[in-house]
Amino acid sequence: MNVTPIIPVRPGTYDVHVVPFSGSWAVKCEGASTYCFASQTQTEAIGYGMRLARQSAAMLVIHGRDGQFREVRNYN
Repeated sequence: MNVTPIIPVRPGTYDVHVVPFSGSWAVKCEGASTYCFASQTQTEAIGYGMRLARQSAAMLVIHGRDGQFREVRNYN
């Protein structure tokens, strides 16, 4: 799967979030109004979010099913 990097105004000024979404998982960039990826599994959503965060020099924030932060990975 190809991931198009998003270009922040300044590197590290936003985060990529993996969040619960209608019984599945989604990836959303901070400040965006829509999700950029949705998956049935959190593992697949994390993989997509990780590639996006690495290519964009951002942070990946992984949420649990309760919506709370579970893990933060820094790719700056």
